[in-house]
Amino acid sequence: MRNVCFTMAVFAFTSCLAQQNFTVDIWPNGTPNSNEILGEIQKETESGRLYLTQEAKMHVFLPSNNPTGGMVIICPGGSYHFLSIENEGRRVARWFNEQGIAATVLQYRVPNKHKEVPVSDVRETFAIIKRRAVEWNVDIDKIGIMGFSAGGHLASFHSNTYTSESKPAFTILAYPVTTLLKGPSHEQTRQNFLRNTDDPEEVAASSPVQLVGAHTPPTFIMVSRDDKLYICSQLYQEALYENHIPFECHVYSIGGHGWGTKDSFPYKEQWQTSLRFWLEQILNTHPQ
Repeated sequence: MRNVCFTMAVFAFTSCLAQQNFTVDIWPNGTPNSNEILGEIQKETESGRLYLTQEAKMHVFLPSNNPTGGMVIICPGGSYHFLSIENEGRRVARWFNEQGIAATVLQYRVPNKHKEVPVSDVRETFAIIKRRAVEWNVDIDKIGIMGFSAGGHLASFHSNTYTSESKPAFTILAYPVTTLLKGPSHEQTRQNFLRNTDDPEEVAASSPVQLVGAHTPPTFIMVSRDDKLYICSQLYQEALYENHIPFECHVYSIGGHGWGTKDSFPYKEQWQTSLRFWLEQILNTHPQ
């Protein structure tokens, strides 16, 4: 009998651990919109990329120890053509878990010129987290969003256009695309998000840097000075400053674009240390 009880206890413990990482379909009853990408759903490549995503999913990572109640929605980059779901997704989520912060890697559907598609995926992700907050040990006032490159565009766009039910407590941006104006923007990201790249009203309404206001959450930015898209971070920083939004911007002398969690990036430890300290302050002093 003792052996049976021990076996059951071990099974229960391992089952609990297994539930720390799991996937949730964002639209189990069908999507409200379509990016009109047809064909067979593509599998993840060996390099950790997902191309032309047609299905929206949440890859949830919950901390095993000392949860803070915080949670971060991570939007990987990839020019709105693919998602760098390993380097700018799962590895980041595991790092958050080490800090006691829950995370979900958002496998958003790429827009394919239907910008409402990934935007709706983000909003529904907030809704799902709030519905399951007690189960996941998440404080609904401590849910933030993070984005890399094009994912940084999605995160900063949402941070300025959120609904009352999807307001982020904070925003974290890594080498983000914050404007879709031709020139400072990334052309492929521009082309994939906008229906009409020559429509000045659509471009302005889709450029986070032009949407910043008193409603914008506290923001953390990190970027390399030798990144061709460095100007995007600079413009967003200036907009935050002009609107009196609390922010930090960390500029590294080298690194280029797309470093994410790569060990080859010489400032990996520095950005993680700086972000850890910033989050400690935000999660403790910015209840919404």
